[in-house]
Amino acid sequence: MNTENPFKQPIRNISGDGGDDESKKNTPQENLLNEAKNEWSNFGERFQDTINAYFGTKEIQFTMKPDGWYVDLENIVVNADPNFFLDKGYSESEALFATFHEAEHFRDMIQDSGAYERMFSRIKKETHIHSSYPPALSRLYNCVDDILVNKSVMNRWKAGVKAKDSLYPKLFSERVLNVNPNSGKPVPRHMQFMYALLRKAMLPNEEIVIDDDVSEAINFVQDRGEGNAEFVDLLTAVNPNGHSALPPDTRFALMERKLDDVFEKLYCMDLEDKDSQDSEKGEKSEKGEKGDPFEGEDPFEEAIPDPIDFDDIMDEVKKINKKLSENKKNDFKEAMGVEKKDFNKYERDYKVIEKYIDDLSKVFDEVISRRKAIKRRLRKPVKEGPMLDPRKAAIAVAEVKSGNFDPTVMLDYESYETIDNVPSEIEFTLVCDGSGSISQNKKRSLMQRRLSVLVVEALSKFNDRIKSEKRNGSDLDLDIRTEVRIFSEEDKVSKPLSSSLSHVDRVKMHKDLMSLPGGGNNEIKTFDAIYNEQFNNDCLEKLASGKLKKIILFLTDGESDTREIQNSIKKLENSVEDRTASDNNLVIAGIGFEGGKSAKDTYSPNGYYANTMDELPQIFTEFLTDVLDNV
Repeated sequence: MNTENPFKQPIRNISGDGGDDESKKNTPQENLLNEAKNEWSNFGERFQDTINAYFGTKEIQFTMKPDGWYVDLENIVVNADPNFFLDKGYSESEALFATFHEAEHFRDMIQDSGAYERMFSRIKKETHIHSSYPPALSRLYNCVDDILVNKSVMNRWKAGVKAKDSLYPKLFSERVLNVNPNSGKPVPRHMQFMYALLRKAMLPNEEIVIDDDVSEAINFVQDRGEGNAEFVDLLTAVNPNGHSALPPDTRFALMERKLDDVFEKLYCMDLEDKDSQDSEKGEKSEKGEKGDPFEGEDPFEEAIPDPIDFDDIMDEVKKINKKLSENKKNDFKEAMGVEKKDFNKYERDYKVIEKYIDDLSKVFDEVISRRKAIKRRLRKPVKEGPMLDPRKAAIAVAEVKSGNFDPTVMLDYESYETIDNVPSEIEFTLVCDGSGSISQNKKRSLMQRRLSVLVVEALSKFNDRIKSEKRNGSDLDLDIRTEVRIFSEEDKVSKPLSSSLSHVDRVKMHKDLMSLPGGGNNEIKTFDAIYNEQFNNDCLEKLASGKLKKIILFLTDGESDTREIQNSIKKLENSVEDRTASDNNLVIAGIGFEGGKSAKDTYSPNGYYANTMDELPQIFTEFLTDVLDNV
């Protein structure tokens, strides 16, 4: 029962024109109407929360105010004007049913506005039968969808069945559908067909009268269902939540395949009858002529007004969908700290490398285990053990004399942990290649991006593992700080050096790697930046004492100045006074891929090369095992 196009009426001023109107006296009928409007305004206010709760979404709010039917795009509010229900003489329960009905139509369109747009567009092109056929076909679709949305209302609102049983006998007061009660003339078959489907679904216990060929058409359509389900029941089924069991696209496709041909046949039969009648009158009509040949012959035109107007409603629905999408993106960003599109891109690469995380976790477990030396000592009080607690010897005698022959005075061995605290800090800097040879090569860019995701995910898991040990009471003196930089012609910090490596940090790094700066290779600027920013007295003292393990890992596809890089490496290493400690605790390494074979020599003895993407995780695991060997 699509009662009216709710978006055809613009917002209107209801305060009156003022001036001369104040001098006019209202008729008794106008006074009654104004009184009723006031009552309906109160009704809207009383039931507004119920309507919003029924609609079941915080994104779209429904209101009932006598301001016309409209959509407030800024606040995403849909207003239902109670004056419409007043004019129809609905009771309060019937008005709620009608409002919920419109809400369900709207909700279904919001679910997949594209499906509705395609459906309306297809129907508008069906003019080869007659220029008036598209509105008739659209009306059929509306009748079927009315069955669906009414089922939704009855499923989700306890009083829905009672309200439907009250409303539909008023809308379809006649059981005889093949004769127009106003004119006494036959009702066109295609009209009997659409209204019979709707009436039988809403008032199943009432027999109706229709033409035999219409009855045969309905039986033929219903037999196109699946299993024991009739076709219309299949189309209009709802799930336990009251939503359509079939998405709009599927529903419309089934209607096109199994309903349109039957309706078209009935419509063409009606056209032939109309042509015959016109011929008897000496008139002749053409299929393509404008105007509705069945105008004025619809006995239920008022009960089921015109379907939703595509040009008006679809524009509003698309605008709302766009607004909702923007709001969801903003809500996601507020909750997650990153754009949803960036989050999804990161997740795609993460799923590829996820299978390698377990191997890396074993490396971390070994590090944690090495730092825990399990020892034994006689300290645990027991009733039976290898040694009497000398502090309780006198107590033991007294206990036995008093009749307690099983006192807790013995000692047994218990395990305890001692922690090797050197080094107690780890700093890991990942330096990615942002040059043009990477940014302009999708394969190389993808390899680097996925390896980088693996690196930061591994380090994040390591950090989580350390924090977990500390939360569980372990006296583990170990902290890790991470950093991500990108080199090209300039140095860029993607993630500053800190103990945090949140999911937001990792997604932002991934976003940076999706849009690399390009240009030439200038690793030296990055080396100099690291040296100037981090190699202060505190850092150098910790490296010299062995308290700090500092790892700098470059990813590269080659095409770099080997000599300059090696000079920069020596500069950092020479800055540490104790070279022995420097060799163990300052590790500057490089992993090359694709054209980066030179990385093996450039970063020797910590140079690696991967021929394929599949080799990168294994190489990184080997590298991590080696550099964490003394941690």
